[in-house]
Amino acid sequence: MFEKLIYRKVATSMIFLGICLIGIISLRNLPVQLLPDIEFPRLTVVTPYENAAPSEVEQLITKYIEEAVSSVNGVISVYSESIEGISMVTARFKWGTDIDMALIETKEKVDIIKGQLPEDTGKSVVVKFDPKADPVMIFTIVNKSGDFPKLRKQVEKEIIPYIERIDGVAVVDLNGGYHRQINVDLDIAKIFSHNLSFQEIMENVNLSNYNFPAGNIEKGNMEYLVRTLGEFSDIGEINNVVIGRNEAGIPVYLKDVGTVEDGYRDKRCIIQLNGSESIGLLIRKEPGKNTIETCEKVDEKFDELMSRHDDFAIIKIYDQSIFIKNAVNNVFISALLGGVIAFFILLFFLKELKSPVIIATSIPISILGTFALMYFKGISINTMSLGGLALGVGMMVDAGIVVLEAISKNKDENTGIFKSVINGIREIKSAVIASTVTSIVVFLPIIFLSGLSGAMFGELALTISFALICSLLASLLLMPMLYTVTGKTKTSLNSNSAPFGLNRRFFSISDKIMDYLIRVYNKMIRSALKNKAKIFALGILVFISGGILFMMLDFQLMPGIDPGEFSINIETPKGTTLNESSALCNNLETYLLNKSNIKYVYSKIGSDPEENIAERISGRSTNDIVISVILSPKRNVSTRSLVESLKKELRFGENVKTDYKIKENVIESIFAGNIKPLTIEVYGQDKEELTLLGRKIKDIISGIEGVQDISATLDHGYPELKLNVDRNKMAVLGVNIYNIASTVRAAIKGEIVSKYREKDDEIDIRVRLRKQDRTEREMIYKILVKTKSEMCVPIEKFISIDEGFSTSKIIRSEQSRVNVVTGNILSNKTKIIDEVKKIISDIELKEGYELKIAGENREIENTLNEMKFAFILAIVLIYMVLASQFQSFKNPLIIMLSIPIALIGISGLLLITGQTLNINSSIGIIMLCGIVVNNAIVLFNVIDDERKRGQDLLQAVIEAGRKRLKPIIMTTATTVFALLPIAFGIGEGAELQQPLAIAVIGGLLVSTLLTLGNL
Repeated sequence: MFEKLIYRKVATSMIFLGICLIGIISLRNLPVQLLPDIEFPRLTVVTPYENAAPSEVEQLITKYIEEAVSSVNGVISVYSESIEGISMVTARFKWGTDIDMALIETKEKVDIIKGQLPEDTGKSVVVKFDPKADPVMIFTIVNKSGDFPKLRKQVEKEIIPYIERIDGVAVVDLNGGYHRQINVDLDIAKIFSHNLSFQEIMENVNLSNYNFPAGNIEKGNMEYLVRTLGEFSDIGEINNVVIGRNEAGIPVYLKDVGTVEDGYRDKRCIIQLNGSESIGLLIRKEPGKNTIETCEKVDEKFDELMSRHDDFAIIKIYDQSIFIKNAVNNVFISALLGGVIAFFILLFFLKELKSPVIIATSIPISILGTFALMYFKGISINTMSLGGLALGVGMMVDAGIVVLEAISKNKDENTGIFKSVINGIREIKSAVIASTVTSIVVFLPIIFLSGLSGAMFGELALTISFALICSLLASLLLMPMLYTVTGKTKTSLNSNSAPFGLNRRFFSISDKIMDYLIRVYNKMIRSALKNKAKIFALGILVFISGGILFMMLDFQLMPGIDPGEFSINIETPKGTTLNESSALCNNLETYLLNKSNIKYVYSKIGSDPEENIAERISGRSTNDIVISVILSPKRNVSTRSLVESLKKELRFGENVKTDYKIKENVIESIFAGNIKPLTIEVYGQDKEELTLLGRKIKDIISGIEGVQDISATLDHGYPELKLNVDRNKMAVLGVNIYNIASTVRAAIKGEIVSKYREKDDEIDIRVRLRKQDRTEREMIYKILVKTKSEMCVPIEKFISIDEGFSTSKIIRSEQSRVNVVTGNILSNKTKIIDEVKKIISDIELKEGYELKIAGENREIENTLNEMKFAFILAIVLIYMVLASQFQSFKNPLIIMLSIPIALIGISGLLLITGQTLNINSSIGIIMLCGIVVNNAIVLFNVIDDERKRGQDLLQAVIEAGRKRLKPIIMTTATTVFALLPIAFGIGEGAELQQPLAIAVIGGLLVSTLLTLGNL
């Protein structure tokens, strides 16, 4: 086939031009994102149960839903949070589960147990969207003119509906601002004087605000609808609601016992941008939707909306798509730069323009062909797939170098250019195909990996495989044809008319280097053959040294990145008021804004659980402060170094907890939450015992150097006042528990008894005691309850009040209560986690209690096990390919000796550059299994041919070195130098592929050097 394509130049040109055309069209239609389209296999069941404490939610709702969800096919773990008034159960499924089918089955299971739940339980909703997922965009809305308290309502009506309609937007959360509310504040003394109860007042206000249809009447040939209009038409009418009558039968109006105010709900959350109060708007993306496309649509819509408004400004302070675009562009630039470097490496060694240009032609053609295959396979442009292209750029030219070198060696003026080309291809074709197949076959285990590593790197494996297949076809079909186009002419760089104006003295260095390397190689071979035992011992020593260095490497799930942002989570003592938290935040904001390199300081003080579900399940209160710091794109300092300096400079009181968080781990966005390096789960049923165990573990690990920011989910809760009821006294007075509980709630928190309609708006009408009657503990005793004898009595007659602490949420995992102890690790994670494992293994536990190391460490262990499997399988597949190629069981083993000696290069360079052993570097190691044997295949193939011609071993090895040393050095140099832009990790997101490139460079350099001597 290749002979026909060499002769038929036009047909060959059209075939490859067609591939380029399809590639260009495919490139325009490929989606762009940071990571492969990973839909984390989990579903969340959200069930409201109003006015229930966390313990009641757990017992009456969560347990039943956990049991139902656990029986769904594919579920591997169940995690739940029981919060006041809401249950949230999250089921995690096996990777590869059809999540749409799982959603249907989960809904069916939840519907089946609906009858076992309390009657007043709200409808359970099963969603893919995780309410804890990080927003992809954050905006703040700042008032320019007008009334700031009215700004939130304006945004709710004129902004939110348009944004939520955008395809890809899951939900828009609005934080801060003022919530309009009709406040009915009651005077407890006046209520007592008129012998009224809260229930009577609330019921009468509600019954006074109705429109009722009354049917139809006929008059003549007309039919009329009868409707009673009883809704409040203005706020003044609320004052005149009759809420009861005195002993003389005179009506008592609402205005007689309280005041009605068109005001706002009590503020529980404050949003500030650079010290000024504003409204926060968080955009959360639907799972599986493209981030860049979604963010672009949101930007377009905001530009359109802003053109209609000049009374407020919308400021974008965070856009995840910007980082994604920069990261993808940096990887693309690294790939392009790698290709340019590879071209000049070829130019330097070949000393003529024709061959480098022909070889370089394969790079854009292979890349465009890869884009076409990516499009048909459904692979997006992301840091993984583009990283695969960048890594493959240097490897793309390897086959071309070997092919053209073989053609050049077979060039004969008598036989003609076509015959020389065909003879050269025939000589080297099998070796080139074998080396390419060994490079591709190592990716087969990656494609079949399960879990996160398989989902993350399946696209990288496919992309490199596509690139190598395209480059192989270009090397065997296109390059030979192009070589014949220029006939016998040769543009030498040794001439005085060298291209690009390059001086021939510069290129004479190439000859000197090659002559020197051949002489050194000949000496090495002669010495190696005379000292076989020593060389073999040296190889074993190198292998053992590489293994020892590997043990010194730290482990992590993914390499850290510099996101250009960080957050400071501050927790003041439980029960701290919003005003006190705000004062602390303002001081810190002022300090941060005086720092250079900081662009925005976005603060969220407190939390309002009535705003949205994300706030409700957060567990935060008025004592919590979250400050998000967005750094300038032109900063001259890394995020990590800035945070470290702030830790030293900022000092808070002993009772104030601070936690600095940097989103260095891209996996956090997938897992929707903060995965801390150290996570210990304590399983059991008794809350008190779990709390004691959590404190014990905290005390133990706090003494370990390098562990900080230790916390437990069952730390001291919020201070609370517990009302204890004397049932005997209550029974004598004719009062029940429900009346007491509902009255106390209405008096302090208030009850929304009805809605005030104003055009299209519905405003809550909340009834409760006035502020001065509900601010002190002693005022609780004065709350009135009506007895069966229609007398109002204060609840002090039958209650006592104790102080204590409440649990904000109850966490369960695997249908058991769990106390989660977490901490950050500053130094060697592997060493510290091993130390923690040893320490907690000595803790004596009661029966029914268990300790587990979880979090990031669990994912690391799972990933390492998968990588070990992939590495072993890659070795086996390489052996099978080589055995098939050489028809021998022994020769492949000789060739594969180049793999273990590469370990010292990998571990050594990772240690020198400060990198860790993670998913990326592990993929680099697996890649090396295929790459490092390529040189050995080419060299061994020639040695074998020379032996068949009757040469002795020494002469065969020397001749092989003379023929193939130059292409081996060239292929190694092009691969290594093409990876250098990625290895330096310059630019946003470049850190993701950096350890992979470093592992390949280190292993390839060492294996090439030692393989030439040991083979």
